[in-house]
Amino acid sequence: MITINTRTEMSGTGHRYIGDSMTDALHIDNVRLEDDGIWGCRLEDDQGKILSGRPVKLVVLEAPRGTYLLIDGRRLDPGNQFVPVKEGSELTLECAAEGGNPPPDLAWGMTLSQATLDGPEQPPDNLTVLPSTSGRRSGAHLKVLRGHHNATIACVARHVTLTIPMNASILLDVQWKFGVDRRVILSETDRLVVCEAALKFSLSDRGLWDTSVSHCLLCLVFTPLRRDCTGAATLDETSRDNRDGGIKAGVTKNILHRSR
Repeated sequence: MITINTRTEMSGTGHRYIGDSMTDALHIDNVRLEDDGIWGCRLEDDQGKILSGRPVKLVVLEAPRGTYLLIDGRRLDPGNQFVPVKEGSELTLECAAEGGNPPPDLAWGMTLSQATLDGPEQPPDNLTVLPSTSGRRSGAHLKVLRGHHNATIACVARHVTLTIPMNASILLDVQWKFGVDRRVILSETDRLVVCEAALKFSLSDRGLWDTSVSHCLLCLVFTPLRRDCTGAATLDETSRDNRDGGIKAGVTKNILHRSR
């Protein structure tokens, strides 16, 4: 008698299971996922004594069909990778694998944008993996910082059947409110660079848009500074966290000419 996971599957021969009466071997035809488990055998000898064989674990390999991400239990559309999040918010993600036996190994990773990597300051790697309650699911938590703008968070699924791991990823669109009032003293040969990655400015002074500043996604550059630039340059910014026209706020840069 053959058993799998304490359930009787075969006595004698038949169906997909073929027992060899000479060697007591079992042949399984067209192995299925339902055959995965602990197999054991018992037989009765000529004296009526019951003999039990050593249990054998059979692992039926099945490749995972895919992976996907969830936020607040809601499955994300794989066609839309951009996820808007506010600076200072708490982001909790969940990664799920469809199918796969044994369950795939899930791992998290975060890659900062090139603009952030080229900048003077980089946010800490504070992506925290949460304890898993299921073999096919994994969670992660992130305290969103401004430096996480355009960062990629990916969940990677590795499995013995896969030559190339599967992954699901999102791109963070960090939104924040901008407000600053500074005084800067510059000479005529200096360049004043006003950079904010997630803001759109309307210009009311002699500034020039400049795309040559590699560490900025959006830069307003005063170059060269002339004597008649002395005074206040006002920029009106629209915060992208408000889709209905935005929140307009005056941002003043006081440029004071400094004699050589």
